[in-house]
Amino acid sequence: MFPIVPRSDYLSSIVGDFQECLDRIQKDPIYCTLNMIRVFRYVKEGVISSKEEAGRWGLAHLPKELSSTVNKIIDCYSSEKDDCQFENDELLRFRDYVTNNVQTF
Repeated sequence: MFPIVPRSDYLSSIVGDFQECLDRIQKDPIYCTLNMIRVFRYVKEGVISSKEEAGRWGLAHLPKELSSTVNKIIDCYSSEKDDCQFENDELLRFRDYVTNNVQTF
Protein backbone atom coordinates (compact mmCIF):
# COMPACT_ATOMS: atom_id res chain seq x y z
CA MET A 1 0.00 0.00 0.00
CA PHE A 2 1.06 3.51 -0.77
CA PRO A 3 0.20 6.46 1.44
CA ILE A 4 -2.28 9.04 0.19
CA VAL A 5 -0.50 11.95 -1.47
CA PRO A 6 -1.84 15.32 -0.33
CA ARG A 7 -3.49 17.36 -3.10
CA SER A 8 -1.03 20.23 -2.65
CA ASP A 9 1.94 17.89 -3.08
CA TYR A 10 0.49 16.33 -6.21
CA LEU A 11 -0.31 19.74 -7.70
CA SER A 12 3.23 20.89 -6.98
CA SER A 13 4.56 17.91 -8.90
CA ILE A 14 2.44 18.56 -12.02
CA VAL A 15 2.59 22.36 -12.16
CA GLY A 16 6.04 22.48 -13.75
CA ASP A 17 5.06 20.11 -16.53
CA PHE A 18 1.83 22.03 -17.11
CA GLN A 19 3.69 25.34 -17.33
CA GLU A 20 6.24 23.85 -19.73
CA CYS A 21 3.44 22.54 -21.93
CA LEU A 22 1.99 26.03 -22.24
CA ASP A 23 5.14 27.00 -24.13
CA ARG A 24 5.76 23.68 -25.90
CA ILE A 25 2.29 22.74 -27.14
CA GLN A 26 3.20 23.52 -30.75
CA LYS A 27 6.43 21.49 -30.56
CA ASP A 28 4.91 18.47 -28.79
CA PRO A 29 1.14 18.72 -29.23
CA ILE A 30 0.18 15.17 -28.30
CA TYR A 31 2.14 14.99 -25.06
CA CYS A 32 1.30 18.53 -24.01
CA THR A 33 -2.40 18.41 -24.85
CA LEU A 34 -3.00 15.15 -23.02
CA ASN A 35 -1.02 16.28 -20.00
CA MET A 36 -2.88 19.57 -19.89
CA ILE A 37 -6.18 17.66 -19.93
CA ARG A 38 -4.88 15.43 -17.10
CA VAL A 39 -4.12 18.50 -15.01
CA PHE A 40 -7.44 20.11 -15.92
CA ARG A 41 -9.32 16.97 -14.86
CA TYR A 42 -7.38 16.73 -11.62
CA VAL A 43 -8.13 20.34 -10.77
CA LYS A 44 -11.83 19.93 -11.61
CA GLU A 45 -12.49 16.47 -10.15
CA GLY A 46 -9.47 15.38 -8.14
CA VAL A 47 -8.97 12.38 -10.45
CA ILE A 48 -5.54 11.19 -11.52
CA SER A 49 -5.84 9.73 -15.01
CA SER A 50 -3.75 8.21 -17.76
CA LYS A 51 -3.25 10.10 -20.99
CA GLU A 52 -5.80 7.88 -22.71
CA GLU A 53 -8.37 8.38 -19.94
CA ALA A 54 -7.72 12.11 -20.02
CA GLY A 55 -8.36 12.24 -23.76
CA ARG A 56 -11.69 10.45 -23.41
CA TRP A 57 -12.62 12.70 -20.50
CA GLY A 58 -11.71 15.74 -22.59
CA LEU A 59 -14.06 14.68 -25.36
CA ALA A 60 -16.91 14.38 -22.88
CA HIS A 61 -16.24 17.54 -20.84
CA LEU A 62 -14.43 20.14 -22.92
CA PRO A 63 -16.38 22.49 -25.23
CA LYS A 64 -17.49 21.01 -28.55
CA GLU A 65 -15.30 23.45 -30.49
CA LEU A 66 -12.25 21.66 -29.05
CA SER A 67 -13.52 18.16 -29.93
CA SER A 68 -11.88 18.03 -33.34
CA THR A 69 -8.47 18.79 -31.85
CA VAL A 70 -8.90 16.34 -28.98
CA ASN A 71 -10.09 13.63 -31.41
CA LYS A 72 -6.98 14.11 -33.55
CA ILE A 73 -4.78 14.00 -30.46
CA ILE A 74 -6.37 10.75 -29.26
CA ASP A 75 -6.12 9.20 -32.72
CA CYS A 76 -2.44 10.09 -33.02
CA TYR A 77 -1.67 8.94 -29.48
CA SER A 78 -3.45 5.60 -29.75
CA SER A 79 -2.08 4.77 -33.19
CA GLU A 80 1.40 6.13 -32.40
CA LYS A 81 1.42 8.02 -35.70
CA ASP A 82 4.47 10.15 -36.41
CA ASP A 83 2.96 12.32 -39.13
CA CYS A 84 0.11 14.04 -37.32
CA GLN A 85 -0.47 17.63 -38.34
CA PHE A 86 -2.06 20.32 -36.20
CA GLU A 87 -2.85 23.92 -36.99
CA ASN A 88 -1.24 26.45 -34.67
CA ASP A 89 -4.61 28.14 -34.17
CA GLU A 90 -6.28 24.98 -32.89
CA LEU A 91 -3.45 24.25 -30.45
CA LEU A 92 -3.41 27.82 -29.15
CA ARG A 93 -7.22 27.83 -28.82
CA PHE A 94 -6.99 24.63 -26.78
CA ARG A 95 -4.12 25.98 -24.65
CA ASP A 96 -5.94 29.25 -23.98
CA TYR A 97 -9.17 27.50 -22.98
CA VAL A 98 -7.43 25.19 -20.51
CA THR A 99 -5.25 27.99 -19.13
CA ASN A 100 -8.27 30.23 -18.56
CA ASN A 101 -10.12 27.44 -16.77
CA VAL A 102 -7.37 26.10 -14.51
CA GLN A 103 -7.28 28.61 -11.69
CA THR A 104 -5.56 26.54 -9.01
CA PHE A 105 -1.97 27.52 -9.59
